Amino acid sequence: MTRKAVGAGAEARAAGAPSAQPVALVPRPEEGREGGGGRENLPPPLRPPSPRSSRFPASLHVAPLRKWTRRWRRRQWRWRLRWPQEPEAGARPVPPSLLPEQQIAASPCLQSPARRLPGFPPSFSSSSSFLGAVVAAVPRLHAPGPPLPPPPPPAPPPPAAAALPAAGRGSSNMLTRVKSAVANFMGGIMAGGSGLEHGGGCAGGGGGAGSDLPLRFPYGRPEFLGLSQDEVECSADHIARPILILKETKRLPWTTGYAEVINAGKSTHNEDQASCEVLSVKKKSGVITSTPNRNSSAKRRSSLPNGEGLQLKENSDTDGISFHYWSLFDGHAGSGAAVVASRLLQHHIVEQLQDIIEILKNSAVLPPTCLGEEPENNPANSRTLTRAASLRGGVGAPGSPSTPPTRFFTEKKIPHECLVIGAIESAFKEMDLQIERERSTYNISGGCTALVVVCLLGKLYVANAGDSRAIIVRNGEIIPMSSEFTPETERQRLQYLAFMQPHLLGNEFTHLEFPRRVQRKELGKKMLYRDFNMTGWAYKTIEDDDLKFPLIYGEGKKARVMATIGVTRGLGDHDLKVHDSNIYIKPFLSSAPEVRVYDLTKYEHGADDVLILATDGLWDVLVNEEVAEAITQFLPNCDPDDPHRYTLAAQDLVMRARGVLKDRGWRISNDRLGSGDDISVYVIPLIHGNKLS
Repeated sequence: MTRKAVGAGAEARAAGAPSAQPVALVPRPEEGREGGGGRENLPPPLRPPSPRSSRFPASLHVAPLRKWTRRWRRRQWRWRLRWPQEPEAGARPVPPSLLPEQQIAASPCLQSPARRLPGFPPSFSSSSSFLGAVVAAVPRLHAPGPPLPPPPPPAPPPPAAAALPAAGRGSSNMLTRVKSAVANFMGGIMAGGSGLEHGGGCAGGGGGAGSDLPLRFPYGRPEFLGLSQDEVECSADHIARPILILKETKRLPWTTGYAEVINAGKSTHNEDQASCEVLSVKKKSGVITSTPNRNSSAKRRSSLPNGEGLQLKENSDTDGISFHYWSLFDGHAGSGAAVVASRLLQHHIVEQLQDIIEILKNSAVLPPTCLGEEPENNPANSRTLTRAASLRGGVGAPGSPSTPPTRFFTEKKIPHECLVIGAIESAFKEMDLQIERERSTYNISGGCTALVVVCLLGKLYVANAGDSRAIIVRNGEIIPMSSEFTPETERQRLQYLAFMQPHLLGNEFTHLEFPRRVQRKELGKKMLYRDFNMTGWAYKTIEDDDLKFPLIYGEGKKARVMATIGVTRGLGDHDLKVHDSNIYIKPFLSSAPEVRVYDLTKYEHGADDVLILATDGLWDVLVNEEVAEAITQFLPNCDPDDPHRYTLAAQDLVMRARGVLKDRGWRISNDRLGSGDDISVYVIPLIHGNKLS
């Protein structure tokens, strides 16, 4: 069957009327010149044949109809896609009813019920990002908008290209524009996107607030590395991933070893930050009495945002004490919070220690309950006075002029190390509050985990808030010095907080945990669940509230709080929200660290006994036993007098975790997948602690 035998056209030819030429959905150049560019000169569009045509028997009506319908639809679709943005002379203009943007908005198959990303057309959703980018680029190319500047005159086409029909040139032009739009969009994500380690970090939004504000501190690598700006730029090679080590070991105390490597492309910069200093603490010039000095306290608090109040206020009449400080900060959704914490947290610790410096120096006397209330030489056993002794008129009885006020109950004995722990915990809190205050003045992006070591008066205080880790390797024995704080390890705390304050869930989440997502068809059935007061599992009847998204979803490294972040303690993240909502996640995050104490004076350490600090980039692929084995194999083969041995040991650990680049990516031993995250490692020898005893 041919076109000449279809419908009314055959009847018109039988009556002697001039026959119509086959319709060209995209007219050829010669047709546009002959038609004068008017729409009325174009023939009507091709229509499918009528099923009632008398030219075909009734038994043949179905097959030709299907065939012509498919051909008609195919040509209509090609006509819509091939039409250029600015039709040439003689070409048919695009009808408003056929704009792709309106078709996308009216077609349910091109829209996803998932939450859509802000700033993009409805077709761009979080469930299909790449396809959404392509679909979103097409309506932008056709949608009306402000006039574009006139393009430069094109070069004369070669003879072969001039012979191409208009449809071919329009199709090539459209394909080029779509490729350019998608490439620009994806390139913007790679160039401006932040690392979403820790499970998406700021994937829900809120981490980029204040992008037009100035930076609190410029980005850079740790100062003790001594890198120039050119060297910093060269180190940010996501393909070669060079390992950075110390140029001079004298830059760090105790001949500490340090090494780091950038990620494999997850973020533009290395979002790990490190700091190491020897700090001195001296008593403040103002003597603290039993009555709080509100003026000095208020002055100190008001000066924290600009950092001026964090300088040490030395008193020439009183000698202070010094301590060593090491720290690692693993940033997410940007490096702003990690950079600020690496510059200021140590000064907050000094600020907190200044209040108790005199108490720490006098280790033979227990800390007083109230400053200025008791004499410093008060024996410790006088703190155990009971109510019965006071009623009998003993020491400290009412009316005795030579004794302090009466205590009716036994007081707790607070050791000195608890004061240091409290000072570190208070410093973490003040650091987090300072980030919250300054985020409206400076661009402090994202958040960070914090791992800090303070060596004070012969003891190591290891404070951790996040998923970094610290271990001690002593005579081949592994001593964990930190715990990881993830949605799984802090499940009960998070669930209890959500249970007590359900408004924090925004009517979108449930605080209960189930083995998997609950489906509506399971209403009324009994399913395993776990609440905040449970370590085991039990069955409950599924209700409507159980259909909400769980507060903690995922398992292991993929566990997330509100499907957004994979760490539950750290600094920053004050603007972090659940994607496309106003539900803040910060109320579920804590800045309080866990502090563990290791007494250096109780052991005689050897040259191979070390404290290892590392971000999660190392521990994601290596367990404690593998790290300890690597240290015990590497250090004995080095010269004990070589000051670079601990730096080389740190480099060896980073190399083991990064691996070697192969055809299938970075691979480590046993052909396992290497770490694609930022990796930072300290190796601190403990032999120098023997001098403190």
